[in-house]
Amino acid sequence: MSSKSISRKETIKKLTETYLIFLQTIQWNNELYMKGIREGKNKFLSNTYLHLCEGKYSIVNYHSANALLILNQNKEINKSGKLVFEHMVPKDKYIQKPCEEMAKAGELTFDKIYDLLEKYWFIAAITKEEEKTLKTSKVMPADWGNDDYLARYKNTKIELVQNPLWIY
Repeated sequence: MSSKSISRKETIKKLTETYLIFLQTIQWNNELYMKGIREGKNKFLSNTYLHLCEGKYSIVNYHSANALLILNQNKEINKSGKLVFEHMVPKDKYIQKPCEEMAKAGELTFDKIYDLLEKYWFIAAITKEEEKTLKTSKVMPADWGNDDYLARYKNTKIELVQNPLWIY
C-alpha cells in the first residue's frame, strides 16, 4: 500500500473539474452518440478517480478489517478476486444522474458537482464475502436520511476503518 497522504479536498476538486468538462462536452440530444458512450459515461468518475490516486485499494476512504488483512499480505499474493472497490453511496443515483440532469438542462456548475461529490463520494474496500452480505448493494436503506454514508455497512454489521492516508 501507498504511504503518501491524500487530500480529500484536492481530490474532490480535481474530480469535479474533470467531470464538469466531460459533462459539458456530451451531445445529449444525439441518440446514437449517447448509446456509444454509455459505458464510458457510467465509468467516467471511477476511472478518473483511479488515475488521480495511487493504487486502487490504497486510495479507498475506508477498509473493512478483513480487507485490510488481505491488503497487508505479501505483495506476491494475488489479491485479485478477493476484494471489492465499493461505492459506499450508490454513485449512479446520488451523483451521476443528478449531474447529468443538470448538464442536460444547462444548469450544471462546478459547485453543484463538488457538493454532491463531497457529500456522497466515499469508497470502501471490502471482501467478496462481505459484499454478499450487503443486502442493499445498489440502494441505501429505506430509512436513510441522506446523511450517513456508512448506513449500508451498519445495517449488515460490516465495520469499516477510515484509511489513515486521507487528510480530511
